[in-house]
Amino acid sequence: MYIRVYILLSLLVQTALAQHGWFSFAEGFSSKDTETTIEISYRSHTAPSLQELNNSGIVVDRLEIMPRRISARVGDAVHLDRIRITAFDSYNRIVQRAPLSFIIEGPIDLLDFEAFITYGEKIEAVAPGSARIWVDSLLPTSSGGRVREHITLTVE
Repeated sequence: MYIRVYILLSLLVQTALAQHGWFSFAEGFSSKDTETTIEISYRSHTAPSLQELNNSGIVVDRLEIMPRRISARVGDAVHLDRIRITAFDSYNRIVQRAPLSFIIEGPIDLLDFEAFITYGEKIEAVAPGSARIWVDSLLPTSSGGRVREHITLTVE
């Protein structure tokens, strides 16, 4: 009896974990000021350009994101290019066009990225659920780490 329950619970946990994941889906640049939106695409950065930026001495100690929550319905387009992400250095000055990467943590079938990857267009919400969109600065902080913030995405 206990073995059957254990096997059933193990299968349920494995199924739940198999449908949840982390994956990088976009790159971009922070806003130029507190009023403009980000630049985002499937791939924006090259190794030489990131190396040049890392060697520049520019730091990002804080990211300010608006909005922090995105809601959509199944079938809607999720427009990440409408987000404002302002990067700040250790003196609270705006770092224009700081390089960013975007990682989603959540159900793997929540969004369809095909049109975004192929044409740089919409990301479609295809199933109900919620996820976190992690925004990583690709520039170091003044202490040598990296800034990471998240946006909560809910699809109904």
